[in-house]
Amino acid sequence: EGGSGQGSGEGGRMAKDELGHGEAVRNTHVNVVKVIDIVRAKKSNSKMAIAFVGYMVFLAIYVAVLVLQREAWNSETTYAVMKDYLSGQYRDPKTHDFRDYKSIATVDDWWNWMEIFLLDEAYVGEQANLEPQKPLAMNTMLRYNRLTSGVVLVQRRGKAMKCNVGDKKYDAFMPDCQSRTYAEGLVNPSKEAFLGSDGVTKYEYEEREVGLQGSGNFDVGFFQNLPADGDAAADQFAELKRQRWINEGTQWTRAEFVVYNPNIGTFCAVQFKTDFDLSGHIKMKMEIEILLASNYTTWTDNIRMVLEIIFVILWFFNVVYFLIAAVKEARETQRSFAYLTSSGFNMLFAIQLFLMLISVAVWANIVVDPSRANITVTADAILDKAGNPPNFSAVIILYQGYFIISGMIVLLGTFRILGFLRVNQHLSMLTDTIALMVSEFLQFAVVLVVLTAAFMLMTHIYFGASMDKFATPEAAFINTFEYLNGNADYFSLDEVDVVAAPLFYYTFIFVMIFIVLNITIAIIMDGYDLMQQNREAMLAGYLKEMAELSAITQARQGLLRMLAPFKGFMPLKWRVIKCRNGAILDRFAAPTKNEILELLEPIMDQEHHVVSFETVKRKLRDMQTTPERLESIFDRFDAWEEPAYDLQKTVDTKLEDAMKKVKQQIFTVLSDQKRVESKIDMLLTHFGEQDT
Repeated sequence: EGGSGQGSGEGGRMAKDELGHGEAVRNTHVNVVKVIDIVRAKKSNSKMAIAFVGYMVFLAIYVAVLVLQREAWNSETTYAVMKDYLSGQYRDPKTHDFRDYKSIATVDDWWNWMEIFLLDEAYVGEQANLEPQKPLAMNTMLRYNRLTSGVVLVQRRGKAMKCNVGDKKYDAFMPDCQSRTYAEGLVNPSKEAFLGSDGVTKYEYEEREVGLQGSGNFDVGFFQNLPADGDAAADQFAELKRQRWINEGTQWTRAEFVVYNPNIGTFCAVQFKTDFDLSGHIKMKMEIEILLASNYTTWTDNIRMVLEIIFVILWFFNVVYFLIAAVKEARETQRSFAYLTSSGFNMLFAIQLFLMLISVAVWANIVVDPSRANITVTADAILDKAGNPPNFSAVIILYQGYFIISGMIVLLGTFRILGFLRVNQHLSMLTDTIALMVSEFLQFAVVLVVLTAAFMLMTHIYFGASMDKFATPEAAFINTFEYLNGNADYFSLDEVDVVAAPLFYYTFIFVMIFIVLNITIAIIMDGYDLMQQNREAMLAGYLKEMAELSAITQARQGLLRMLAPFKGFMPLKWRVIKCRNGAILDRFAAPTKNEILELLEPIMDQEHHVVSFETVKRKLRDMQTTPERLESIFDRFDAWEEPAYDLQKTVDTKLEDAMKKVKQQIFTVLSDQKRVESKIDMLLTHFGEQDT
């Protein structure tokens, strides 16, 4: 607190009749070390608070940019309506059961779902009253979403090979096998052309460039473009089915189409991806991604662009500030990475700035993405320059990666905010607890990971062959972790293996829930106890004022400091600092923290905290200050103390005085004892003479 001017009276004191308070109560001695400790802590907190405000502005702009980029409302509503629309059911022509894309189990199911459901939903040729759609509304689903062109089918295949199971006798029964592909068929695929069932029709492997020519982005596989006309698309699809386009070599397929909505200016790319596993298992999933048809066309886009520019500028200044601080500390400590290693929060900030750089680069690629620039629009269709349906696969990956990185940045920002909350003892409880328990927890985490991995392997070995959620090590680990959160289902395990279920379940519950989880809680509680002990130590020491300061009061004081240029317009009570000894100070005229440190640090003696006020004045007689201004410093921080708690010499003097008093009392007792003994001797002598 405090300003630089003299203000409302000498030393920043206000007249006692301004608020009706009495005179300040002062002793003859002052605690210099207490004042310096409090001022240093306040100065550190002020510096942290300023950095906190600046960081919150920086992060708020970033979050605003992110929210505008996400277009969550339009994206979510489009996503939800398309998902509901395409998750409908159809009646199986053989069993007459109702099925959807999630229930596809055979290749016949795949063909039936595509033919009966997907093509019928994508190619909308009639209105609700069975009248034909108008030419400019052909293939418009859900009133506003028009199919840009036909549905595109692409498959990726495994390489044909001779079976190698270690025993050649099985070759006579079934000699031909397929090699496995990975990563949606992109790793280890077959690029050889294959023939249809008629032995004549040939399907070639293609590498289609996505976006502008020379962009270097390719989509690969065996492609089939269904035309925009619904009847022609149905005929071509029927021919693909007759030719067994999906056969033993198929390991991955994608059926995709894109719709355009002019009301919200977006493309909606819908993809149905199907994995054909070598075991015979078939699994389909639907992916929907919403893309802006163009960037920076509306007034909200322009606002976003301005915020993006401001964010990049602020990011640059934060990087410069970080580098200057890092270089400065490296020179002072002679260690290159001292600034990074000195605080975990500095490391988090460095990672966050680096991820922001990556996100800016990714977003720049999204903005200049050639997929949307390289399209031709006619009344009948929207196509790329090569005449193919628009392919947004590359930009979809960029969008997904961008928002994943953005989520990580927001998470790191949350951790950094927790670090800034150390500015107040009441707000820093969580941060301090984590800081005090993290070392012990990280060591115990080794045990936790080992045990979790062991139980994960148990589930994979016991139940992986029968339960999908334990079929792979990754799935087993995730579901084991869910069991640790209390989601264990004993009866589902018992249905699979009546012996393995109790062996795993009861061992897991006893070890992980009863022991490990409680030890983890105990470690956290130990950190909390240490935090409380530190706070109690502050309350018992010189920093009691800091420990008791509420966050609201601290924020109010900081706001008043920011409004110092307008102090002349403030009510009197806003300017007042009421000291504990009764003094009234003007917060804008009282000595500043820097002024206090310049005055008192040169005369501080760590061995003698309390000195007489006259000694302080004598030592500072050459400084440009006044006794009244010095008094206001010790008034502000309640640093007036009794001389009984002065120097160590005073303590020794009191001890010597006490020893002298004790010695005097002993001497008095001995003297009285001698007088009594003398009188007794006289009496004995007197009575002895009478007897004689």
